[in-house]
Amino acid sequence: MLGEALILCIFSSAMNETTLHDLLQAAWSESHGDWDVHELVIHRKLMELPLVDLVDFTVIQTNRSRFAFTPLLLNAAFMVWDGALGNDGFLDFTDNLSVIPNDLFLAIVADADRVIEVPALWSPCEKHFWNLPAKVFDQQKRLKAGTYRLRDYLPPDDPPADLWTRLKGHPNRETAQTMLPRLYARFGKSAFA
Repeated sequence: MLGEALILCIFSSAMNETTLHDLLQAAWSESHGDWDVHELVIHRKLMELPLVDLVDFTVIQTNRSRFAFTPLLLNAAFMVWDGALGNDGFLDFTDNLSVIPNDLFLAIVADADRVIEVPALWSPCEKHFWNLPAKVFDQQKRLKAGTYRLRDYLPPDDPPADLWTRLKGHPNRETAQTMLPRLYARFGKSAFA
């Protein structure tokens, strides 16, 4: 039965990346960059989705978060969070980045110095957007909170083997000065003190 449900989820998907981008843009517009409101708006919008779309949202959002695992974004996050960034902090940063509108997301991944244009990303914020679809599913099915049964419907997760190793040697002051001049001018001296 579970296998049939997974196959149904994979092959009858209604959510595509454009639909996800529209959802994220609407949530961002409504929240005005306030993470608490953004979380509530995304939660409300996810509550309206069927299982197949919750699965798709989870997969697409996870892929977006991993796409942001770059040395330059690690440097950017390190600087805007004033040097207080470890592995968990970078996961929080990329998690938040993964739920901003697509035009901003792609611009920032292409040019990490553009983090300077999104003040909502400047403060440490741990919202666990990656887990929001699982919470929504538990609520929709009236399951005990924390059951996370949505995992039963997700395809196997196979993170890239080099996910963390591609960040070796960072954060790095020289890289930040050279490649992220606007961020370094505003945050670098304090972050690298």
